[in-house]
Amino acid sequence: MIKISQLKKEYFDKLNERPVKINPFDPKSVTVAKKYVEKLNKLLEEFNLKAVHRGSTYFKISGKGDIEIGIYPNKNNWDKTIQKLKTHYRIIGKIEEDYARFNDKIGQYEIEIILMKGQSAKIDKGLTRYLKNNPEILKKYERIKTKYSSSKKEYSIQKDKFFQRIIKQIYAKHNCPN
Repeated sequence: MIKISQLKKEYFDKLNERPVKINPFDPKSVTVAKKYVEKLNKLLEEFNLKAVHRGSTYFKISGKGDIEIGIYPNKNNWDKTIQKLKTHYRIIGKIEEDYARFNDKIGQYEIEIILMKGQSAKIDKGLTRYLKNNPEILKKYERIKTKYSSSKKEYSIQKDKFFQRIIKQIYAKHNCPN
């Protein structure tokens, strides 16, 4: 059984109350993401990993406008993948036990390269697939982001609550999808 972890209150306490700028979906972001994924896949081909487009620009909904790329190494190639990306990007944005983030920029587009492994990767892939296949739920997600965009803290809290509800539904309905 998958254990669904929630973000702790302390995570949200450090966030500010500034508004989050929500932009309409930009169709050009899909082309930028596709080229970026191809570039990353060449960089990581020795690890037999496939980078994938994820997040709001993948879903083609309004959002912050940053392009999120997901990479899902297993525990055997996690450290090697991190090292390879560290060599390429020079600076790591964030690293935890099963999560890492690198940041880049191409023209006007902020790029987030997000690595997850283990349970986090499994949940993220399942959530992404579920949202992509359920446009009515995706619209609810888009409305939540817009409704709570006046505060980064509240925006993050509400997004987390939404994701927790959806993840619980997925795992209750499908009993641990891959």
